[in-house]
Amino acid sequence: MEENNDKYVVGKVKKIIFRNLKDQFFIISVDITEISFDFSTDDITITGTLPGLAEGLTYKFYGELTTHPKYGRQFKAKTFEPASEPDDPKAVVKFLVSRELPGIGEKTAQKIVDKLGVNAVDEIINDPNSLNGFKINPERRKEIRNKLTEDVELNQVLLAFSRFHISQSAAIDAYNIYGLDAINILNDNPYYFLGRVARLSFSQIDQSCKLTQISVSEEERISGALKWVASEMILRSGSTLIEKERVLRNTAWVLGENSGAIVDEELIEKCLNDNDEEYFFFQGESVTTLDYATYEKEISSNLIKLNHQIESDEDQLSQEIQNFEKKADLKLDPFQKSAVKAAFQDNVSIITGDQEQERRPSFRPLLRFLPIFIN
Repeated sequence: MEENNDKYVVGKVKKIIFRNLKDQFFIISVDITEISFDFSTDDITITGTLPGLAEGLTYKFYGELTTHPKYGRQFKAKTFEPASEPDDPKAVVKFLVSRELPGIGEKTAQKIVDKLGVNAVDEIINDPNSLNGFKINPERRKEIRNKLTEDVELNQVLLAFSRFHISQSAAIDAYNIYGLDAINILNDNPYYFLGRVARLSFSQIDQSCKLTQISVSEEERISGALKWVASEMILRSGSTLIEKERVLRNTAWVLGENSGAIVDEELIEKCLNDNDEEYFFFQGESVTTLDYATYEKEISSNLIKLNHQIESDEDQLSQEIQNFEKKADLKLDPFQKSAVKAAFQDNVSIITGDQEQERRPSFRPLLRFLPIFIN
């Protein structure tokens, strides 16, 4: 890890000050045993995404020194790894309890460590039968094993992605999609993630490949640029169908901007048309992603099934609108009245507007009438 020019801290976790198990964000106090930079005290506050961390264990943290406006100097960890095998049973008990695992309180955690030893976590992960004999039902045993496995795997992914100078948030997104396979994809072709992992840009991956000197083909690089450009154009335009020519032109610009080299435009078009990964969906001279095409097909199919008229009392609707206008001291124009009526005469209604104040007069009576028509 030192080749990344990251600073590091080695130390025992003295206290977990704050933790969020949902996103694995921790704030901890660490007793320093080794440090790669000047620091005036024997302990340090460390923050970061630190899955599977436990009090009483010793880790090596990689990252950077930062200054918090209120709390002063802190170490922002990009990743971490155990500095040694756990040898303190109390620390392992604390770890099991801290993970809020189903069916494991302090007493059960102590019994597990008494039976399985200081390597209890590895035993649980590697042996599905290791928790047999404890008063934990099979469903909970499976959940415990899955959660501990996820901690270990996520930390492995964070460690691998940090070597490519890729952010923790992007690494977590990649793990959530691909699991531990994210490491194999990263080592084989990082450009594969583009268009699939939202927090990654083409320039980030391009820079990572240059820094790590990973070998990828020109076609893989172009394919990654195509996917990223298309996904960005779709998100920014609000339209899922974009002109193929614009995708090619913007991709050529992105490739040239990042490398400074002249790009073979025919090769770009060939990579798009080959569509080896079945990422794109073509419609005439336009293109979208296969995911968007599938979503649109499913949505349109469901709308067709839903879109039929339902019985409603026209006079009752008109009367309720009048009552609402009087009570709310508000006058709806003919368009707004028709929008309110349509919402209760059809199973599917789409109400649009460019400004909030134009939409609000329609939504307020809709909310007012909804309980009446449900009953």
